[in-house]
Amino acid sequence: MITINTGFGFFKDSQGHIVGKAELPPRVHPMKDGFSYTEVADAAALELINIYVDPAEIDRRQNEQKIQGKIRLTAIEALKAEGQLPPDFVDTV
Repeated sequence: MITINTGFGFFKDSQGHIVGKAELPPRVHPMKDGFSYTEVADAAALELINIYVDPAEIDRRQNEQKIQGKIRLTAIEALKAEGQLPPDFVDTV
């Protein structure tokens, strides 16, 4: 259980990574095992907190963006070749 006083805080996992922000009503709340809660003074202080993103997840997202971009480029080129898009089509997405 945790006691919330200010209503603003963040959660850390067992590795010490900040995994979430919270705005909770002041009172006693249940707390999941393996996590800790740290209160901050106000919403402005909470806004300054950065949530941890696993570097592997960042790499995965970047790779997915590259793949989607290549798929789109390939599709546009194929559609132009088939005459389904005008030759001067410019991708604006």
